[in-house]
Amino acid sequence: MIIKKFSLFESEEERSYSYSELSASAKKDAIDNIREKMWGGEYGADDIPEWVVDDDYLFEPTHDEMVKVFGPDYNDDLKGNPMIGNTRENIYYNSKDDRSYYLHCKKAIDVNDKEMFLGFLGFTPYYWDRINYYFVDQGTYTAIEFEIDEDELDEFSVKDIEKEIEKAEEKFESHMSSVLDRITSSINYEYEDSAIIDRIESNDILFDKEGNPLE
Repeated sequence: MIIKKFSLFESEEERSYSYSELSASAKKDAIDNIREKMWGGEYGADDIPEWVVDDDYLFEPTHDEMVKVFGPDYNDDLKGNPMIGNTRENIYYNSKDDRSYYLHCKKAIDVNDKEMFLGFLGFTPYYWDRINYYFVDQGTYTAIEFEIDEDELDEFSVKDIEKEIEKAEEKFESHMSSVLDRITSSINYEYEDSAIIDRIESNDILFDKEGNPLE
């Protein structure tokens, strides 16, 4: 006869629980505990600021904005590419939750369609061939600066372009602000309850009875 030894009882201190096995109050504590550790950089939180900007469409205006300017078929002209691409090179920022928020990304901005970009900024098509632009990291947001090809332009046309440039600079600043809004929202979402539950379950994090994560 073979006698098999086994434990009849497992102590509560030794037992581990998946998130779904916890009581309602322990689930709440589990979420709070993981969130607190994430603020300290654990459970992949250190990677969040980098991967939220790892997006081909990070700098693209919203669909509604694009439709408003170009109509519902604007994607046909772009052939599957964003109007403003993202090289992911040298993106520096503080989210808008920081009092000293900023977004500097001049090397990351990659305009794939100059004419559409100028149209988005509000320039009259007649002037598109007369305008060049470049990006500079200064102030709160990366700014856009323009150069005018004044050859064969009369004084009225130059003044007209200058007025459009002023509006375009304001438009671009507003757009950069909206990009940082989206970045901030993406970061904040990762600390919401639903996202933390997804993180817990995808990483098979285990807890004690009270909802404290087990190392």
